Amino acid sequence: MLTHDEQRKETIDHAWSSVFNTRFDAASCTLSDLDAELEAVKKYHTLARQKRNALTSVCKLPVELQSKIFRIVRDDWELKDDGPRRGKPRNGLGWIFLSHVCSSWRKVAISDPVLWRTIDCLKIHPSAIHTILHRAGKQGLRMTLNLSDCSPSTLSSALQTWLNPLMCRRTELLKVSSTGSTVLDSLPRHMPHLKTLSLKYSFPRGTEPFPHQFLTEEMPYPNLTHLTLSNVPILWRSTLFTSTLTRLDWSLAYGWDPSTYLESTDFPRLLAQMPNLESLTLDKVFEEALDGGDAVAPRYPLPSCFRFLNLRFLCGDTCAAGMLDMVHIPAATTVIVELYSINSASSIGRIAAALFQGAFAEEPEPRELMVDKSWFYVRPWSATCPAPAAILKYTRGTSSGTYEPRSRCLVFEDDSEDPYVDSEDEDDTRALADARRYLPYIPFASITAVTICRDLEYGLEPRTPNFWFGTFCVARNVLHLQVPLTRTIEDLCSALEWSVKSDFLIFPRLEVIILGFSARSRKNKALNGADQTCVVLALESALRKREEGGAPVREVRVTEDARLWEGDPWIGVRELVQLNFFE
Repeated sequence: MLTHDEQRKETIDHAWSSVFNTRFDAASCTLSDLDAELEAVKKYHTLARQKRNALTSVCKLPVELQSKIFRIVRDDWELKDDGPRRGKPRNGLGWIFLSHVCSSWRKVAISDPVLWRTIDCLKIHPSAIHTILHRAGKQGLRMTLNLSDCSPSTLSSALQTWLNPLMCRRTELLKVSSTGSTVLDSLPRHMPHLKTLSLKYSFPRGTEPFPHQFLTEEMPYPNLTHLTLSNVPILWRSTLFTSTLTRLDWSLAYGWDPSTYLESTDFPRLLAQMPNLESLTLDKVFEEALDGGDAVAPRYPLPSCFRFLNLRFLCGDTCAAGMLDMVHIPAATTVIVELYSINSASSIGRIAAALFQGAFAEEPEPRELMVDKSWFYVRPWSATCPAPAAILKYTRGTSSGTYEPRSRCLVFEDDSEDPYVDSEDEDDTRALADARRYLPYIPFASITAVTICRDLEYGLEPRTPNFWFGTFCVARNVLHLQVPLTRTIEDLCSALEWSVKSDFLIFPRLEVIILGFSARSRKNKALNGADQTCVVLALESALRKREEGGAPVREVRVTEDARLWEGDPWIGVRELVQLNFFE
């Protein structure tokens, strides 16, 4: 007894056997007739495969979803480099193979112009240029040219091939990387629709670059809004710094000839060329050995549209101070100043004053002060909008997207594990851990929340918690306090009990204490049983003293793992405040 599947296969076999015997009767067919029959078989075999594939779930996806899949894999799907293919040009668009799943997927891929607008030029044979332009339709082109491994002759040929007038008229985004500094001089001077330009140079060891001029009589790229320059030395007066720019990211390597860098006095001149600028990142662009000089009058006013400024220096704190003295920064502008090392405490004071005082200090909005071992960050505060986890895990070079509007950040990050400043004070304390260096410049009148991101005792020699917490006596309006869950909470709780004539000296209006951080923000250190008891007893004592003094804390929040501490030591805290645990 045949099964259902066996019966079906037998029926199909009989049907096709009959067709075969009828169409391929050797007695009545010539060789050309049989060849024609085979061509027809190939045609209908393809059609049959299409009908079969159309029934699969992957081919039933909506066209919009199929296009989205292609766009997701387009930038990440790279072909494995397995060497030359016998002289044939290698198709390097890995996502193309996804279009070979079936004819419907291929149809979607070919008919979606957005897929074809992004071109990694050296992975495509030049003969495909016209095909790509046709499939891209009216979309502007987004081209990448990685010329780092090209010989001079290949580089010249690639530029002529891919930056021909036809391509230049369509290009909206262009990324070029190369070894040496000849590409900028070879760039076409007419790209009317170019909006984003990124140039990245690498130089062989011992090679000294020279600053480009790139001066043109007319604006070469009238629609350019985003310019990224990596290791590209160029004069500030270059017409590449066009008035249409809204974002400039410019970085240089350290240790080149001083003439390669801008002078600090060039800073306002550079800004004046870009009146519509909204975001500016300058990384080791200025000659840091030069003193920034005294403030100029009047200061250059940054436009109201200016939203983000990031200045990075290796050892140019004096230069940075001088540059900030030359400009007037709107209160709404987010500013980040990063210093790898420090030469002068007075320069740090000038930088801190420029960041945190003036118009910024006069803004009445509530703010949060975040303190880490080597940086201060002041941001707008809301009880329902905690700081992003990326800020709590701050690392140098974090993108501007991490930071909120109307924020200020000052970063000290020395190369050594034990950084010191050439101190101008009589007590030679560590600059990166001594809060007196920069707390006086913080606008504490608007600080509603304080977050101390690391162990409170860091960097103090000798360990003097009274000295550390005493710097917060001016923070009279703080309502929320968040600190790491460590033994140094005992010192904090002791400071919270300080009072003079029933007036608490540290955070007198404090309402909420948060111990520890969410798991996605920072890793919390585990405490042993004895330390757990000491921490809870110190907290309980401070809460009781506050309540008796007429300044009660309303709520304490603790990380979830503290709920499981041995013996449930939180009973006394629950009697005094609202106690909550968080993940």
